[in-house]
Amino acid sequence: MSKLLNENYYEQFLDDSILEIKNLDHLKDFTEWGCIMSSNVEMKNISSSKTKVKTIEQHTNLIDSILNRNPRVFQITYYIENNKIKYSRIDTLSGYRKNALQGKLALDKFKSFVLKNSIDDGNGIEKEDAVKLKNALLYYQNTVINNSNK
Repeated sequence: MSKLLNENYYEQFLDDSILEIKNLDHLKDFTEWGCIMSSNVEMKNISSSKTKVKTIEQHTNLIDSILNRNPRVFQITYYIENNKIKYSRIDTLSGYRKNALQGKLALDKFKSFVLKNSIDDGNGIEKEDAVKLKNALLYYQNTVINNSNK
């Protein structure tokens, strides 16, 4: 990553509401979490200039597949300085709020199950948290989702 990213790299939502990635160490943790959670990014569109690369990206992970949530689609602008990505700004696209609400309802059902059954589902982006979350999701899938489909 050091070859592509500025040492002070960060990712932030366009409205400044969320600092998604704070620094390179945070990105490393987020990447490890994503590997365990089978995160996938599908590039839908890409354009570039000398100082920017704009993408339309579709993001999914294990949470989405188990809870039957729709993929999240973002427009991300990567700002380049001295041949490295200095930072990126994430913007939502039309339909994002409706999609996010559907996803939140599914996640709330899962969280309620976890709380009711005293299951540790992790609460962060550390590798150990991802393992706990994955195990909780698989348990939820096997005990709730699969039984409701019978």
